[in-house]
Amino acid sequence: MSDNDSLLASTSVDCVKIWNGENGTSIKTIHQQNIVSCIFLPLNKHVLLGSKQGKLFLIQIASNECIQEIGDAHKKEIWGLDVHLAPKKENSEITIVSCSADTTIKFWNLVVEND
Repeated sequence: MSDNDSLLASTSVDCVKIWNGENGTSIKTIHQQNIVSCIFLPLNKHVLLGSKQGKLFLIQIASNECIQEIGDAHKKEIWGLDVHLAPKKENSEITIVSCSADTTIKFWNLVVEND
């Protein structure tokens, strides 16, 4: 769920769906394969996806564009993602935590420009 409960994301073998949190209707489909974890970033303009192959994808929701890919984030599935809820400022740094079937936990610092 997004930080204000207005959006919900679900993952499948071939896509991620973004849903309206109030009425349950599908509002966006992101075509990305083998996604097993996801989290909305603060301000709900981006979603971070973790894949079965250990990759991270940063997606801008409005455009469906992958604006960053970390291909070697982990060696196995990324089963969990969490975000440190930093103050909601423009162009702020966000700390992400990912955990994987490769038995590692990693910390990531992302700078996301919120237009």
